Amino acid sequence: MTIDQITEEAERRLSQDRDEKIQAVRRAGESGLALTEARELLAAAEREHNQNHAAALRQGWTAKDLKDFGIEQATKSSGGRPKRTTSAPAAE
Repeated sequence: MTIDQITEEAERRLSQDRDEKIQAVRRAGESGLALTEARELLAAAEREHNQNHAAALRQGWTAKDLKDFGIEQATKSSGGRPKRTTSAPAAE
């Protein structure tokens, strides 16, 4: 191989490697945005479901009635920081 051939091959490999890296970060970014959007849609759907579930309860349905229909209240996330545990003071 001549020096020009070596240089051309090195440039080709570097260019291909760079393009693959750019595509990888583009795919990661797109999937991250899609995940964020899906989480936001899920949160909105859970809020709407909980509001409709509460409305059904106010209309006289019981939680058991709704559960028998296969309609359960969405689980509520505790949110915020975890509670701090208290421990007994260390013996001196």
